[in-house]
Amino acid sequence: MRGLWLPAASLRGRENSAAKAYLVGSGIASLSAVAFLIREGRFSGSDITILEEQDRMGGSLDAVGSPDTGYTMRGGRMFEVHFDCTYDLLKSIPSLDDPSKSVTQDTFDFQENFAWYDHARLIDKGGNKVEAHSMGFTDQDRLELIKCVATPEKLLDGKRISDCFHPDFFTTNFWFMRCTTFAFEPWHSAIEFRRYLNRFVHLFKTFDTMSGIYRTKYNQYDSIVRPLLAWLDSKGVTIQLNTTVTDLVFASGNQVTVRALQWTRGGPPSRFRSAQRTWCS
Repeated sequence: MRGLWLPAASLRGRENSAAKAYLVGSGIASLSAVAFLIREGRFSGSDITILEEQDRMGGSLDAVGSPDTGYTMRGGRMFEVHFDCTYDLLKSIPSLDDPSKSVTQDTFDFQENFAWYDHARLIDKGGNKVEAHSMGFTDQDRLELIKCVATPEKLLDGKRISDCFHPDFFTTNFWFMRCTTFAFEPWHSAIEFRRYLNRFVHLFKTFDTMSGIYRTKYNQYDSIVRPLLAWLDSKGVTIQLNTTVTDLVFASGNQVTVRALQWTRGGPPSRFRSAQRTWCS
């Protein structure tokens, strides 16, 4: 469970000098919420506590390891130029490499100097580059793609991708690039495939080079999470690791109101308790 737990009074625009906020999990959602509570909500960092079950911060934006043991990272996210909310958040977070720059400016500068442009998205069995700008479509492929995109999701419920396309579609350059980028298999959900077609339709013409995608300077833990954590630490935010939230005690009534939050951390359960707290999921 992930969420924000804070006094109901603060949600009504009152002064937050007496308000406390507790956030469950230290993923990018919680870290962003804390940054905005401080920046926009006038919270003091010392009045904010993040409760994290794991022994490290960052949620799925993690990256750990060493040259001796190797490195692991659960994934990377593809940025685009129109990610206005992300860039707005990071414009007030100083870069760790150059504190005179924001993380947003650092990302834009890196993109300008080292823009993403793949020279070989596909290679054949002999190790030779495949010219992938041509998607390899037949007229039937095009018609089936249009039909998949135009079909309402409720009519695709229970269908696989292979139910919507003829077998030769799965030998096209388009499919090879799509399935290796987004980990699709022919037996996966047709609804999910349709969603990805719609989500990235604007990148169709540059899919063979990925030139429409932005990258952060380093992996996203080092480029986003670490600068955010450093900024939050400078504001006095408390991050409590190895803490498992085990229960929320809800008050009766029409509003979703939590009056206690129970957690464990290497010992007997503890509670934050208040007469009135509002839970925002």
